[in-house]
Amino acid sequence: MLAARAGAKEVISCEKETLVAEAAREIIERNGFNNKIRVVSKDLESVELGKDLSEKADLLVSEIIDNGLLGERVIPLIKYAKKKLLKRDALIVPGQVAARGALVGANSALRKYQIDSVCGFDLSPFRRFYPPTVPMGKISVEEHILSDPVDLLHLDFQSGPVTEQGRRLMEIAVREDGRAAGLLQWIRLRFDHDLILENHPGAPSKTWSPVCHLFPEPVPVKKGDLFHISVEFDDEHLYIEPKGVAGKT
Repeated sequence: MLAARAGAKEVISCEKETLVAEAAREIIERNGFNNKIRVVSKDLESVELGKDLSEKADLLVSEIIDNGLLGERVIPLIKYAKKKLLKRDALIVPGQVAARGALVGANSALRKYQIDSVCGFDLSPFRRFYPPTVPMGKISVEEHILSDPVDLLHLDFQSGPVTEQGRRLMEIAVREDGRAAGLLQWIRLRFDHDLILENHPGAPSKTWSPVCHLFPEPVPVKKGDLFHISVEFDDEHLYIEPKGVAGKT
């Protein structure tokens, strides 16, 4: 509706959930935009040029990002849109997205996933059933951050090719002594040159919250160490694996 109010000739809203699409049509009619906005109740990859879309679009605005960045299939959906539905010079909002992260120390929020002993019994083999990634919700962990933030993954939907998988090794400089229980991850979305949304630890957020990639075992670290990790992604997931600690920088 913002696009229609700003003067767009035609707006197509794509919503695969039928009930949500029906509610969207009602909202559009109530606000007097039913002559400009049309709701297509399909998954984006099922939208057809010439049938659902009269011509290739000048602008794509999407909200297909989850807490982990990739879980709502933003990569294949944007890739399909660029190939099939958008003009060559179309604007994409957000045009760039990134996953950022920092080492996080063992704390009460993560302790429930780190079983050692209960009532004097060694239950540590249960650790193999840890979920690899856990939501942090609104839990404050700023005081447990052990490193400066780094970019784990950066995707340029506006200017670059859309890559659906990749892997790299990287190192993180440790700034505090402690036991690294995992890698805290959050997202950064760039909408234009000046407008950026980043839900870093401590940032007020009513939508996305950080997640934590748990390590199999907490890793002792000291200030100045270099912590090596493997970062791998496919079209739906980001995988973090610890690769060891080097001496002081």
